[in-house]
Amino acid sequence: SRNGIDEGGMVLVHELVHALQDQALGLGVTYEQERSIDAGNAFHALVEGDATLAMIGYLAERAGGDLARLTSHPEILRAALENAPTQAGAGELMSAPPIVRIPLLSAYFDGLLFCASLHARRAWPSVDRAFTNLPASSEQVLHPERFARGELPEVVTLPALPELAAAGVTPLTDDTI
Repeated sequence: SRNGIDEGGMVLVHELVHALQDQALGLGVTYEQERSIDAGNAFHALVEGDATLAMIGYLAERAGGDLARLTSHPEILRAALENAPTQAGAGELMSAPPIVRIPLLSAYFDGLLFCASLHARRAWPSVDRAFTNLPASSEQVLHPERFARGELPEVVTLPALPELAAAGVTPLTDDTI
């Protein structure tokens, strides 16, 4: 316990949620499904956002608060998250290349806000339903109203690059990030 915060309890709640996600929502099987990097980042945001929201709910309850009040006012959560990475003493993480740092932090912070927006609609069953209708992209995580409307991300097709073909370069694969 530091500053009156039950850190051990927080971690335990977060990890128990992952165990329950696996047991009740088939998390392990869903993890194995093939998806683009972007869809994988969105899935990771749902998984970590759900567990982080449960952890926040645990803290709110211990403080005599109400998670539904927090999720109905996302500006409160956003304000609390603004300086979270530096407050957590994540010096090494903050110096990591953005391609590593941003998706990792997004899974927790943007995932939390995404799950909070789902929770604000119909509480935990709404969050659970997202595991059967996964977010298709990080766009849907960043803009939960697009997820709620079922708005799919725009597919971007890269133009042919004849200069590369002329130089003997052959693409091996492509992906979305």
